[in-house]
Amino acid sequence: MSDRGKTPDNSRRPPPGARRKQAAPGGTTPAERKLARYIRASYAVNRSAFESLKAGGEVVWKVPKRYDGVAPRTVDPQDAGKEVKNVWYEMARWFIRQNLDAVSFIQYVFARQDLTKRVPEPPQVCNEVYLTGYREYVEKGAIEIISNAFEAETRVAHAAFQKYRDMFGALGQPQAAGTRWTVTQNVLLDRSLPLSYLFRYILALSSAKDAGQAGDDAAKLRFLGLAARFYDRAVIQFSLHREAYAEHWKRWLPKTFPEDADRRYAALAHNEETGDEDEEIRRQG
Repeated sequence: MSDRGKTPDNSRRPPPGARRKQAAPGGTTPAERKLARYIRASYAVNRSAFESLKAGGEVVWKVPKRYDGVAPRTVDPQDAGKEVKNVWYEMARWFIRQNLDAVSFIQYVFARQDLTKRVPEPPQVCNEVYLTGYREYVEKGAIEIISNAFEAETRVAHAAFQKYRDMFGALGQPQAAGTRWTVTQNVLLDRSLPLSYLFRYILALSSAKDAGQAGDDAAKLRFLGLAARFYDRAVIQFSLHREAYAEHWKRWLPKTFPEDADRRYAALAHNEETGDEDEEIRRQG
């Protein structure tokens, strides 16, 4: 019998390319490891959507290995000897101590980020500065907020339309048709307005439809492009309280949006592992 393929202790080697099962990390509980995976996936999905919106095109944000507790191959001399920690486990412990829904909290934090500012890295999400606002949001009740949100945002948009109309002139004249689309585009892109990305997405689609009916194909394409730009953030906002949005915003959402959003959200998270509770969460290779 050939000894090829055996180790010195006479055990059989794993086949080439086989993935080794990671040992359970010491000092963590199964609940912490499971929560850490959810946190990692939720952060990556929200970060990808944020970076996509900022870049104006699809960006898939890859989790740097250092956050998974993997030391870089080259280390700055001043960092030599420093312990590399898995931040997802530390974040899991923080969420458990605070008794928070981690996925909901991460989405809340990203929904309030300014595109002109630096986005918080994973450890910076676990910041008590967000706690008061988040708990107030939870205590008010998502359904109550969402049920009235569309009308509230509509009022904000109407006031903004009037502001831009005053800037660009009257819209009643036929020759001002192009100005109408300029006003709408400015409202959609005005980051200072407290308009959610789901609302902006709906407004962009509605504007595209209006422009098409008016025979302005260039404006139609421009608004469809804006809708595509807002789509991922709209999907993440929708997924945070799916049933509430599906019920209270159904008059304005495209009929297939809930199912389309479910598929898109899954696609955004496609590169995140799921695995059993005893697996190391970091990706291999």
